[in-house]
Amino acid sequence: AYSVCGIVDYLAELGARQGETGSVRARIEQAFEGITAQENLLTERLLSYLRARNDCQIVGQPTNSDGARLPTIAFRIDGRDAGEICEAMDNEHIAMRFGDFHSRRLAEYLGLTDHGGMLRISMVHYNTVEEVDRLTEALDRILMTGTGLSRAG
Repeated sequence: AYSVCGIVDYLAELGARQGETGSVRARIEQAFEGITAQENLLTERLLSYLRARNDCQIVGQPTNSDGARLPTIAFRIDGRDAGEICEAMDNEHIAMRFGDFHSRRLAEYLGLTDHGGMLRISMVHYNTVEEVDRLTEALDRILMTGTGLSRAG
């Protein structure tokens, strides 16, 4: 509960950094506008990369044109083991996780449990476009070379 005060201070400071000089409420509203804009940018950047791959299945909406998509993206790479991809990404110091994400019955219903389930990347407003680009470059390298990956088949 004590951290709630820190959250208010953090958001007000974030809004002030974006140029808002009014009340705490106005600064927090500005912070949320900035957070939304940054997360939309990151989300669409990653989704655009995933849509361009012919071996990728995005779970959920494949675009973020209306800003309704959260910056947590689940996807699968055809014929590739999600756990092996995550291990290779960990070696790149990039956090990506895999599995059913506590939605086992839904994942089974959707046929998304083979090959280790889904991959998931979560981004937040303090992530950068450069970090998303580093992620996609590493994923390209890993999938192209197949280093440490087995091909299901």
